[in-house]
Amino acid sequence: MLKYLVCVTLLFVADVVVCAPDYQFNNKVNGWLKLHVVPATWQDAFMTCYYEGAVLASPTNPKLATALRKVMRISDLDAPIYLGVNDVSKGNFMSVEGVPLADLSITWGTYVSSGEQLQCLSLATDGQTYLSSCTKLRPYICYKKRDNTTILNQCGTFDDDYSLYHATGSCYKYHSDRRSWSEAQKICAAEGGHLVIINDQKEADIVTSFMYKPTNKMSWKDAAYVGMLDRGKDHSFFTLHGDPVKKVYNTWAKGQPDNKGVNLCGLVYPEGTLDDVNCNTESLKFICEKDPNTSRFEVVTGIDPRR
Repeated sequence: MLKYLVCVTLLFVADVVVCAPDYQFNNKVNGWLKLHVVPATWQDAFMTCYYEGAVLASPTNPKLATALRKVMRISDLDAPIYLGVNDVSKGNFMSVEGVPLADLSITWGTYVSSGEQLQCLSLATDGQTYLSSCTKLRPYICYKKRDNTTILNQCGTFDDDYSLYHATGSCYKYHSDRRSWSEAQKICAAEGGHLVIINDQKEADIVTSFMYKPTNKMSWKDAAYVGMLDRGKDHSFFTLHGDPVKKVYNTWAKGQPDNKGVNLCGLVYPEGTLDDVNCNTESLKFICEKDPNTSRFEVVTGIDPRR
């Protein structure tokens, strides 16, 4: 099966993709910045930046403070953004990197009581910082600092848990933490990939090599989510790239697929057979796949050769 060029996923919660790096390097802050225009709660913003290999940006120094305001100005934002600062222990505000509030480069705006718990900070378009509810939906900026570890590996990422397999031309990462199918796909997308799509037996052998194979009878709890879901009414499973599963790898477990209803997604057992399960009710391990020819981060000439 011909592999599609997998472009980097732009949004943590959507299917929109871009081929150009979405983290742009800024010499003045010695790192990469990315604006997320789709608003999120503070916690979701924090986790998105984390899975993308960055942090929720804060004005930890004057240059970063200026850079954040410039990104907002260039993007014509008309709403405040979340900063990576929250109340960690009853009035003890600090950035996600552990920088105390007193050491941040901020200018306070006039506080207006809203009757809500104000445990996060937001940066308004006027350049001033305000106490904010953490549950409101706001845009945000992620920041990745350049240091001795920020050299792109052969998978086009800073994440060395991804391994390149020349037999398929793809990189793979096994996640042992359990998530719903939707959460798993969001994490893979944030990492610059997608839930693995098994195209043939060769790829199935690679994918299942990551998985623990119990000596006793296998159960669906030993399985891992893959990038396929039921798009039709009669178990019409498709891959995330739109291919009918029956035209790619389709070695189903005996009697499968057998679930009824909506929101059905695919999994693979350690023995290499497929099964279906409700996407949102079961938490399983999962495997991400990434195209090594794409990267979330702009390559900086002379300092980011592939390892």
